[in-house]
Amino acid sequence: MAALKDLYPSRIKILDRADDRVFSLIFEATGSSDGFRQGCARLAKLGRLIVVSRYHSDEPSIPDRLPWKQPNIYFVHLNGNGESFPKAAALIERCWSTEHDNLLSFHPLRDIDKVFKDYACLQANKKIVSTE
Repeated sequence: MAALKDLYPSRIKILDRADDRVFSLIFEATGSSDGFRQGCARLAKLGRLIVVSRYHSDEPSIPDRLPWKQPNIYFVHLNGNGESFPKAAALIERCWSTEHDNLLSFHPLRDIDKVFKDYACLQANKKIVSTE
């Protein structure tokens, strides 16, 4: 979390104590059901909650008042057992053609500022920032 905050200190807030602030975009990465509930509590109406946690035996429950906020909740690829990743990679490799090359662009993490600055000008449909 500290590394993310170092990238964009003015845009990323890491909360380590309860308060009453709300946010329109929350990445929940605590891995605990308490973290999920805190994310739901801090979510603004019509906000986006992106869950990147893996909940093993500590499955969170949906708070009663959450539907009132009409949230957009996304569970990203980190959830689940990951067995489908090799199958998906093999399918992509089998079906990939040169026409697909413009769908993705890959950028090193050190260029993240440039990627966001030039985002609309980059031809690729999806921009992928990687640490490798």
